[in-house]
Amino acid sequence: MVCPESNQNSEIELKSMDFLRAQKHLYSRQMFGIKLGLSNIRKILKKLGDPQKTFRTIHIAGTNGKGSTAAIIDTILRETGHCSGLYTSPHLVSVRERFKVNGKMIPAKEFTSIYEKIIPFLEEIPCTFFECTTAIAYEYFRQRNVEIAVIETGLGGRYDATNSLLPLCSVITNIGFDHMEYLGDTLKKITREKCGIIKKNVPVVSGVDQPECREIIRRISKKQNALVTWAGDNVRFSKIRQAQDGTKFDLDITGKIYRNIYLNLPGRFQVDNAGLALTALSVIDDIELDEKTIRQGLKNIEWQARLQFFGKDPIIILDVAHNKPGFTVLAREIMKLFPGKKVLLVVGLKDEKDAVEALDPIIELCRSGYGIPVKGTKSIKPSLLAKPFIERDIPFKYYNSVRSGLMAASGAAIKNDIVLCAGSHYTVRALKKVLNSLDTV
Repeated sequence: MVCPESNQNSEIELKSMDFLRAQKHLYSRQMFGIKLGLSNIRKILKKLGDPQKTFRTIHIAGTNGKGSTAAIIDTILRETGHCSGLYTSPHLVSVRERFKVNGKMIPAKEFTSIYEKIIPFLEEIPCTFFECTTAIAYEYFRQRNVEIAVIETGLGGRYDATNSLLPLCSVITNIGFDHMEYLGDTLKKITREKCGIIKKNVPVVSGVDQPECREIIRRISKKQNALVTWAGDNVRFSKIRQAQDGTKFDLDITGKIYRNIYLNLPGRFQVDNAGLALTALSVIDDIELDEKTIRQGLKNIEWQARLQFFGKDPIIILDVAHNKPGFTVLAREIMKLFPGKKVLLVVGLKDEKDAVEALDPIIELCRSGYGIPVKGTKSIKPSLLAKPFIERDIPFKYYNSVRSGLMAASGAAIKNDIVLCAGSHYTVRALKKVLNSLDTV
């Protein structure tokens, strides 16, 4: 089934003051902060007629890799002929990026129309920004007759606003330390929160590798009579060849061998995400995965700010690594792709617990550091951001604007240096705007 195309011209609509007002009103909901719980989202969805019950879903939680895994699943679903929806967060440039049908962002006019439908309910239901965007996503998918929507959790799982649906499959990508003030300060506590998306009789797919976390997933899944499939159980890779523009490999999926598959995302970690995506699709009964579908889906996937390359002299990499597991993966990929090269790190981090420790895996590769502010939220103090660099005698300077920090790093780069731009989504959003304005792509 093909979703009906919107008849709206998005480029024209972006100039609409109605859209700008709606967007401003939505952003005002950020004053409610992060509020975990399902009471508000259930109330608002009931007011809308429970749109989440009109389409099927694949629900994804985890510390890292959620967005990439969701995007890969969505792309393959489209190749199978399904009308697919994709709801992810945060966005990089436009809030409209969060809501996609058949790979296209929600038009501004439809965004405005749906949000205006929600606004009257907000007087009695104090929804947060994320609760509102979740409601927008579900209503948009209903209006567009989406068959299967891929839904990424915002934070955790158990009390995340997205956890208001009954999926075809629950996916837990991996477990690491992040958002500990909300999810707990141990891996076991964090795992239990992520496992909140596991539903009765709904298959579970996971890439989690820590034994203690796996045991929790097994126990909770058993209690819910949910069959667990681990990454690597029925999807395996061999002859992996990495490059800046993507990765090639041979694929074994449930005994069928497909050779020289191309994944349009660089990084070994994206191969793991692809394996998780294929595993999730393979456990859903009425989704048929043939060689053409897999090849085209992995070839056509697009996902921004994950080991994304800009320019050649110097090479600039943009990545949303912002926690220790993310920087660990990023450091490994850079060493693999650019052995022996040094990094000039342009970084901005939110003021969160253990934010500085997150840099430990990458900082040993650095020749110098360039701190920048995080717009839209509270930044870590410059003195704290500088500490790990100073302790290792690595030159560091803090800049008051994203542009000045990026330009300083680019100007200081010498032959074989890598300019790495990383940090929170807020940081990368601002960095991407500057990179685009410099025409470095």
